[in-house]
Amino acid sequence: MKKLLLCTAALTMFAGIGLETGSNNVHADGQDVGQEAGSGAKTNTLLEIDNSNNNTKPVNPDNTENELDNPQDNNVNNTKSRGELTLDAVPSLLNFGKMSDASETKGGYNTENITNGNMVNGNKQYYYAQVTDHRAGAKGWKLTASMDNMNNMNNSDVNLNGASITLNSSGKASPAYNNNNTAPNTNTNVNLDPYKGPVNVINAEQGTGENTWFDLFNSIQLKYGQSSTGTYKGQITWNLIDAPDSTQNQ
Repeated sequence: MKKLLLCTAALTMFAGIGLETGSNNVHADGQDVGQEAGSGAKTNTLLEIDNSNNNTKPVNPDNTENELDNPQDNNVNNTKSRGELTLDAVPSLLNFGKMSDASETKGGYNTENITNGNMVNGNKQYYYAQVTDHRAGAKGWKLTASMDNMNNMNNSDVNLNGASITLNSSGKASPAYNNNNTAPNTNTNVNLDPYKGPVNVINAEQGTGENTWFDLFNSIQLKYGQSSTGTYKGQITWNLIDAPDSTQNQ
C-alpha cells in the first residue's frame, strides 16, 4: 500500500513539473533577432503604368466584364478616345420613329419613347454614356449633355415645336470591367431643352468615379408640340469636364 502511494505521488509531481515546463514555453517559435542582426531588411518593388494613351472599349451592359464586339450594331458610338480621362461611348442614334397625323395631339404635347434593350435588325440596342478615369487621386469629373433644335430636313428654318428630351436612369453609375471603386452619382432625369444649355448627367465628386463607369438610360422620352410634316433631325452634345460640380445644380 505504501509503494502504491509513493508511485502515485511521484507521478503527480512529474505531471506538475511537465505542466509548469509547458507553461513557460511561450516562445517556442522563436523571436525576431532584431535590426542589428539584419532583420527587417527591405526589397523595393516597382511598376510603371502609363495611361496617357489609354483607350477603353464600350462595355457590354449585360456582361460588364466584357466589351461589346460590334458597338455600331448595338447603337453605341465608340468615341475611340485616348487619355487618362475619357468619354468612351454615347448612344449613336435616338430614333423615335414615325408618327401619323391621327396620333398627333391637337393643342397639346406628344410624347414618343425609347426603351433600352429594344431590338433593331436582330440586334439589341443600348443607350448609355461611359467614362473612364485613370488619373491618380480620384480628382473627380462631370459629364454634361445639351441638345440643339430638331430641324426639318426639308427646311432648316422649321423646328420641331417645343421639343425636349428626357434621359431616365437609376441615380447611380454602373461599374465596368471589375471596377470596385466608389460609384459617382447620376442625374435620374436628364431634362434636355435647346434653350436651357448643358445639364449634368454624371457627377463624380472627389474620391469617386475611378476607372470605368457607365450610366444606362432605361428609357428616353421625346416631348414636342404640333408641327409641320417632315423628318426632324437634331443632335445631343456630350462634354466631359475634369472636375466635379460642387453645386450639384442639375
